[in-house]
Amino acid sequence: MAEDSIWVFDESYFVDPVTGSFCFPQYRYTGEQLVEINDTTDYQSYWVGEGNLTPEEICNYGITDFERDLCGLENCELEMEIDTIEDFVKKIPDDFFRSYPKLIKYRNHFAKLVYKFGSEDAWFGVDNEGFRKTLIDYGLTCKYEPYMEGTREWGDIIRRICSSYIYHLKSNLERFHPLYIPIIFKELNAYFEEEENLWYDYDIESFARAYHEQTWMGILPSLIVQEIGSKYWLRYRKKN
Repeated sequence: MAEDSIWVFDESYFVDPVTGSFCFPQYRYTGEQLVEINDTTDYQSYWVGEGNLTPEEICNYGITDFERDLCGLENCELEMEIDTIEDFVKKIPDDFFRSYPKLIKYRNHFAKLVYKFGSEDAWFGVDNEGFRKTLIDYGLTCKYEPYMEGTREWGDIIRRICSSYIYHLKSNLERFHPLYIPIIFKELNAYFEEEENLWYDYDIESFARAYHEQTWMGILPSLIVQEIGSKYWLRYRKKN
């Protein structure tokens, strides 16, 4: 194997339990995380396949070689399946709804509502009529529910959900090699940038822009950018 890495990480993912030699990681769903990540990358093809390495290089390939290739995105590609915000909301503990008792009646529909109002349906929610209509579409009655008349409190709820989503995503990423962290966050940011550009193709009135800020589609991207800017994964570097 190559020399020791400068990063602190769970090395067991990179050690073949039978031979003790280097192996590519298998970061699969655990069934324990509120934001699950499943790594489906074909490492053999991207790293060593198709004549990328000689037999001797394959034999001597180690963790520092892997880190080098992981940083060289032009030579590799990661394929990650990550729980969406809707997936996450479906797993939110009941304690969350104890903080918002008027939402308890919508427990079984909550994930659909959160997801729907991060989509284009939210952009045209004049005076929140779109939101109330959606609840009615799901068989819920809140047309005269004062709690649902405005969007400010709903926005506070969504911000709390988005912050929690990022927290649990980072919690799952703790088992990954630190070099995965910026790649995954940047991929998420690229996805939201693409969606945001589509959104701005529309001639949106000011009220709709304000409504957009009460949705996960409007809140989550800024939180992701903050994580990228923090470079928090650097704290996992070994000290000289």
